[in-house]
Amino acid sequence: MAREWFDYDPLTGVTEWYEEADGKITIHTEQDVEPIIDAAKRLANQGLSDESWKKKGVGMYAILPAVVLGAMAKKGIRFLDPNHVGAVVREVNSSYPWLKTTTKHHEVR
Repeated sequence: MAREWFDYDPLTGVTEWYEEADGKITIHTEQDVEPIIDAAKRLANQGLSDESWKKKGVGMYAILPAVVLGAMAKKGIRFLDPNHVGAVVREVNSSYPWLKTTTKHHEVR
């Protein structure tokens, strides 16, 4: 059986496909992240996140789309867990630097 469309979320741009082969069912998840990459690049170039860090001590480090959060979860990185902030930052720096909203390199221990 060929892959068939299953669901689409217009808010996140996530599309899911259903596939059945050899008695196994697989759901494939895809996301168009180009608008997210463009937004992150725009924010990094404007320096707004860096400015916010200087003024308020807080700022956005990256925009993480659903498929990236899912990939992190598969690696055991719990992005909502305050104890995993360092792991999230390391993963963004090493695997997803184009999602950063800053040109700076940060490290959390």
